[in-house]
Amino acid sequence: PLSARILEASSRHPPEVEGASAVMTPDGGAVLENAHLRVAIGDHGMLSSVWDKRAGREVLKAGALGNKLELFEDRPVSWDAWDIDIFFEDRGEIISALNSLEISEAGPLRATVELTRVFRRSRLTQRIRLCRHSARLDFCTEVDWHETHLLLKAAFPVSVRATRAEFDIQWGQIDRPTHRNTSWDAAQFEVPAQKWADLSDGDYGVALLNDCKYGYDVRDDVLRLSLIKSATMPDSTADQGRHRFTYALLPHQGNTRTEVRREAYALNLTPRVFPGPGQGTAPATPLIGCTSQRVVIETIKPAEDRDGIVVRLYEAHNTRGDVTLALHPAVVGVERCGLLEDGGEALEVTDGSLTLPVSNYEIVTLRLRLQGGGPARARH
Repeated sequence: PLSARILEASSRHPPEVEGASAVMTPDGGAVLENAHLRVAIGDHGMLSSVWDKRAGREVLKAGALGNKLELFEDRPVSWDAWDIDIFFEDRGEIISALNSLEISEAGPLRATVELTRVFRRSRLTQRIRLCRHSARLDFCTEVDWHETHLLLKAAFPVSVRATRAEFDIQWGQIDRPTHRNTSWDAAQFEVPAQKWADLSDGDYGVALLNDCKYGYDVRDDVLRLSLIKSATMPDSTADQGRHRFTYALLPHQGNTRTEVRREAYALNLTPRVFPGPGQGTAPATPLIGCTSQRVVIETIKPAEDRDGIVVRLYEAHNTRGDVTLALHPAVVGVERCGLLEDGGEALEVTDGSLTLPVSNYEIVTLRLRLQGGGPARARH
């Protein structure tokens, strides 16, 4: 995500490949489809099937519905704005009202079904979106919210069973049990996380991604994301008004951490396009890159003392060993320093690359010295 490239308009047509499509069904539902997934949406607006063509399997639990929007009465014993108590599930309902369902985009690059739900005093609009080359199913959501002491969650029962789920945190991930066998397990029912939660078995999994919501719960085979919590203390108007956010369902195979993390970054760091100097410009070279999927380059910023550029990266796969970093030609020196950007150990750079030993979940901070003392020619 931390790089740039030159885009040029072309009159050439791309080769004919399968795109994304959307069609209405006779019962009032819809089907979204691309090369990866076939998604059936019922006349109730919920997912009745997500068929993974690559794996030849159903993503949703047999007989279950996905993207269920659930409302729960939320009155914690204390700390109204911060706590969710374990008994919140005692009183709940599913938002079943559906006021409209129609196709708003029919491909070939993107297919979208738009639906509207009006419930109680609030209104929710969702654009369920499937893009041409991705197995990620996006739920672009706008809510005009006027409820209090209600907790809104999105639920996805999936056909994956695992005793533990993984959750994204800053500089790594944590895992939590999917059962409540002990009091310790039960106490971890709501998990703070950042970009994703993932439930995987040996070679297949389903992740629930988001771009700004940070509370998950995973119990047995149900992935849920907390969307809105409308407390009244200390702010009596908390969460009132308009909300805009996106969450996404991602079935995946193979190296789960690599694909889930890549799609989560793509959801959170969408491309930004700027006018350039025109044709003939040399391609932009990244300031730094890594050939290994084990390492995530998380931060590129000016040093706090304005002496060089600081790069912060971390090991994400719980492994150890050397990784190779490719450097921009403007980088003339690299130092390994502390998190506070103090100290510094010079590292050897050979032919524009650097070999760095990295241990399990290690966070590494590097200071890059640039030719001429500034980053004017380095794109990051």
